[in-house]
Amino acid sequence: MSCAVVPLRSTLVCYHCCCNASADGSYQPAVAWQPPAKRRYKKDPAAPKKYHSAYICFLMDHRKNLPQGTHVVDGTAQTAAAWHALSPAERAVYEQRAQQERDQWQKVR
Repeated sequence: MSCAVVPLRSTLVCYHCCCNASADGSYQPAVAWQPPAKRRYKKDPAAPKKYHSAYICFLMDHRKNLPQGTHVVDGTAQTAAAWHALSPAERAVYEQRAQQERDQWQKVR
């Protein structure tokens, strides 16, 4: 891309892309290009907490039954195996509870 170089006293200055032009016609960038910063939106501290899924509701209940001192990874693996072993009727209880939380969250939101 060619820039419009304007002579300014003893140096050549490019006003188009913020680079310094030398007398031999080569351009050296004065400032390294950086992408524009992303805007971070502030969260509302009074916003309601998001609802839990059926699996998370089951996880919270199942965690109470795990022995004290169980490692997090082992407890999660046991809980996942127990979740897959549930019958559809037992899962329906947690899915209904998750649906109630979701409906309540929709009303407040």
